Amino acid sequence: MGGQTHIYDITNSVNTDRYTPSVTYPDTFNPFRSETNFFRYTLDTKSEITVYVSYFGGAYSLAGPRVKTLLLRTPQKAGSYVLVYDGTDDSGNLIEPHTYVIAVFGWRLPDNAIIVDVSPNISDLLVTPTYFYPDENPYTEENRATFTYTLSKTADVRANIYNEKNYVVRTITVDEVPVGGGNIIAWDGKNEEGKYVSSGTYRLTLVATDANENQSRETNAFIEIYY
Repeated sequence: MGGQTHIYDITNSVNTDRYTPSVTYPDTFNPFRSETNFFRYTLDTKSEITVYVSYFGGAYSLAGPRVKTLLLRTPQKAGSYVLVYDGTDDSGNLIEPHTYVIAVFGWRLPDNAIIVDVSPNISDLLVTPTYFYPDENPYTEENRATFTYTLSKTADVRANIYNEKNYVVRTITVDEVPVGGGNIIAWDGKNEEGKYVSSGTYRLTLVATDANENQSRETNAFIEIYY
């Protein structure tokens, strides 16, 4: 082109054959038991990875419709990975009790592929307590639900709290949260107007944004409000 010579190296180009890394995960999971549904997989080479959750069994002799896509052709280096599934669908709603399969598929990348990922990551999200009575002792600052998490790099963190209809009832932001574990966001059970929310199931969604506007994936947890 224009008298210039270019070399296009297709050596070790992407292998279009899909493969399935081995996956380990708990047999059962309840998002309200203060337990985290960790599942693990290992890649023997850098790959593009898709992870999703779909129905299994019952009316579905094989994997049924997808309910949640966690990763979609996301490049990852070789190594061991841990992901968390919070029991929601792609709209953030809790899925019905059923048998599901967590599917992990990979497409191998060439040896000269370079993967750059600078986004912050939120992990180890823990809710205490998972059943919360906000008005039990309104005269003490200790009557709070706490959301503890680990952050991979310094970032601003935004917490949105959704009700069962997926409306945001409260937004809490914390600037320049330091890297590491033990970071805490506390909620007193009140909405933006300062009133206690109604009984029911609420979802906390955390998103971290670093100084260069790189955003983490959403991390979710659930809490049950009662009076």
